[in-house]
Amino acid sequence: IATGSRPFVPDLPGFGKQGVVALKNLQDAEMLRAAQGSAAVVVGTGPVGIEAAIALRRRGWTVALVELLDRVLPRLFDAPLAAALKKRLEDHGIDVFLGERVLEITGKTHAEGVKTDRRTLAADAVVLVIGMRPELSLVKKDEVALGSSGGIQVDRQMKTSREGVWACGDCVESEDLITGRRGLFMLWHNARLQGRIAGANAAGALRRYPGSLNLTTVNVFDETAASVGILASEVPRDEARVLHRKGPWGELWMVLKDQSLIGVQALGRTERVGGLMGMIAKGKDLRKALLKEPTSAEGPGGWILRGVQKDLLRLMGAN
Repeated sequence: IATGSRPFVPDLPGFGKQGVVALKNLQDAEMLRAAQGSAAVVVGTGPVGIEAAIALRRRGWTVALVELLDRVLPRLFDAPLAAALKKRLEDHGIDVFLGERVLEITGKTHAEGVKTDRRTLAADAVVLVIGMRPELSLVKKDEVALGSSGGIQVDRQMKTSREGVWACGDCVESEDLITGRRGLFMLWHNARLQGRIAGANAAGALRRYPGSLNLTTVNVFDETAASVGILASEVPRDEARVLHRKGPWGELWMVLKDQSLIGVQALGRTERVGGLMGMIAKGKDLRKALLKEPTSAEGPGGWILRGVQKDLLRLMGAN
């Protein structure tokens, strides 16, 4: 079973009117491009919502972003970096409204506005990007076991509860590589590796899926933002330590727990993220890596941590 995901469609008054799109595929994008008008409201500030808002703004539309939570890209960035991205959106003419719940899409037959619990926004087009759900249309009721998140339950070989059936992609529930928590990790790189593991095992091999990793990049008006791993806000406050660096090149945010690096966020120059992702995935003891004298063979690793060694050691209380 290899299926993707479908948009979460809310039980929202006005959903289904002309000019209202739950953005997921090329057809949805074509409908949005063909929309007539000059004012749009995008509900949801995940990567797709951000990209839709930017595309509409570049076409000359007035755009408002509405988010239920307290920051943009809330699953990818902690508050300081999210605030910087919000400012960048606003500096380019996009209005951002946080902590607001959408109550209704107004208009008789086509969208005329969006009513939240705080205001009413004019809108000729409304774009809903508020989450995805596993696509389970290929699965009959009780045919395979589902996990608590609603995805198909699989083991480390991507095998389902039904003999001779493997599953992969956005439809499955998998384990987080860092925390071991089970959930939905609907990202392309996870689905691609799952497909390889499932296919190999279905053909008689014995391969294990190491776990899913959150890795996402998004361009916000030509500034790159990247996030990998766990947010500081997802860790108990007394357990998380953060190194936050700012400069003309952008921002770097490193999240530590115990002696391990568990998350990285970056704005502007994101070259370090790939190498730091390797450290996260391997679960390396960061203090040992910092105290060890780098060899020529470890040049790239030395570059990854260059300029932050002393601050990281101080943060971990190492001598």
